[in-house]
Amino acid sequence: MLSEAGAEPAIAQSVRRLILATRHDAMPEEHDARAVVDIDLAILGAAAERYQRFEEEIRAEYA
Repeated sequence: MLSEAGAEPAIAQSVRRLILATRHDAMPEEHDARAVVDIDLAILGAAAERYQRFEEEIRAEYA
């Protein structure tokens, strides 16, 4: 979508790498990817009630 919108190929590739970092299959080496992974996993530090709501929202999204 970024390429179709006119973004430079390097930008589109960078965004792709950041998205794929959220697969959590390896510790990211790139600073930006580490930040994205931290953001992605931040819900694990939330209050139990908030985490429960997150779980319900994810299940609804994938249903």
